[in-house]
Amino acid sequence: MLADRSRWSWYLGLTAAVLLLLGSGWYQAFDIAPYYQADEQAHAGYVMELHHGRLPTIDTKIDADSGGWILQQRVKLTPDRNDDIWVANNPPLAYVVAAPAAALTRALGWPGGPLLGLRLTNVAFFALTAVFVGRLGRRLSGGDTDVGILSAAVFAAVPHVAGIGGAGYIDGIALLCSVALLDTLVDLTQAGPTRRQVITLAAWCTLGVGVRPMTAAFAGVAAAGALAIIGFRQLRRRLAPADGGAPVGAPGVVWSALVIGVPTLLVNGWYYLRNRRLYGDVTGSERLFEKFDRTARDLPITDVWRHEVWSMPVKILFNRRLPLSQPSGEQLIWGWTYRSLLALLVVTAGLVIADQVRARRRGEAPRTPAQGWIALAVLVVVVIGLTLQHWQGGGNIHPRYLLFGVVGAAYIVTVPLVRFRLRWLVVALVGGLLVLQADEIPEMNRSIQSASWLQRAPRELGSPLGPDWLRFAGVPVMVLGVIALLVAVVAVGRTPAKPVEPPA
Repeated sequence: MLADRSRWSWYLGLTAAVLLLLGSGWYQAFDIAPYYQADEQAHAGYVMELHHGRLPTIDTKIDADSGGWILQQRVKLTPDRNDDIWVANNPPLAYVVAAPAAALTRALGWPGGPLLGLRLTNVAFFALTAVFVGRLGRRLSGGDTDVGILSAAVFAAVPHVAGIGGAGYIDGIALLCSVALLDTLVDLTQAGPTRRQVITLAAWCTLGVGVRPMTAAFAGVAAAGALAIIGFRQLRRRLAPADGGAPVGAPGVVWSALVIGVPTLLVNGWYYLRNRRLYGDVTGSERLFEKFDRTARDLPITDVWRHEVWSMPVKILFNRRLPLSQPSGEQLIWGWTYRSLLALLVVTAGLVIADQVRARRRGEAPRTPAQGWIALAVLVVVVIGLTLQHWQGGGNIHPRYLLFGVVGAAYIVTVPLVRFRLRWLVVALVGGLLVLQADEIPEMNRSIQSASWLQRAPRELGSPLGPDWLRFAGVPVMVLGVIALLVAVVAVGRTPAKPVEPPA
């Protein structure tokens, strides 16, 4: 009976996270003014080039005439360097996926043309990401249903997650690939390696490399980690054949490298070679920095950790447009967020280490997978490192680059609170984040409408994309998500985890 209740609680909890993201993302996709961030017009331009059967470069002009009147007006108001498709250093996969929805909203003549289809595609991928966040949380906690449910809910409720989910970006599919890669890697460390897991990892690597260079680097590190684990276990079996040898069907490191590497290179290698031929490097970063007159920041490594570098991105992740934008407010949010997450990180690490020590003393399998937590930590550091590299090269730290870090933060918040039977504090945190979301959307619209460039623009460029009934359709979906989450948490408590026996 408990198992049945736990299973239904699990599915209901994941449904709640999906509804929270779908509802808030839908609302913002229709409510926020079109092309309010310059990247949206470039992403929409990429999709329209694919509609025409062409592959753009970073210097291809945006076909504003095909995008509708709003895009035409937006492009007229931008500097010359912002009227081309500067995001074309990204491979086409994400844009191919978004092309049908963008073509539909464009053909229907909806305000924003292809932009609305691009926004709704992004919302859908963020909602799907919430499912993988929950599943990964359950793996990292040794099968704890509440950790999976609540970590997915925390992720879905973070204001910037919904804000970027409702924007015309490709971050949804990029983050989905990143979380799914780690989920597969943790599964491989716990119950593998098996050929099925290697093939699954290869599929996510192929997709991730096909989305954008940052996700490609992430996929490369995840694949290298998987091959290291497979190679180590293969070597250990050869050195200790008395332990029983390799399980039937266990993949070797050479076979795994070919399965992961060959399709990834065949599907995506040509585009990165194209970038190198056109721009001088596989990511096109140097040409883009030059294009936007960015100069490298020659700073020692100690300076990049100053709070001035990170305080604004962290503030925006959890509180985008509220009145705490003054320096004192930034330092307040930075200080509390930094200290709270650091304390919870120490507690979570202590719980994982204590679990390993206790299991070793008792001769049992540990409840939490140490290798999985190490993989999470390594990949979060990779994301931070890539973000710092971009910043030192002359770019700005956009908070959406740190969204994978939000996934990690959801776990270090949820695991200790659930373990100490404080899960209602997590529910209260989710509620508080949702209140921030509800409070900041009108504030954000006022901020957009007061922008200097809109003072000389037609009124439609500062107005929501859809009618009130369509925009507010996301609100009841969010309410259903909150109800489903409460029911899921009340229906069954924390499910005792069954330790996963380590593979031979």
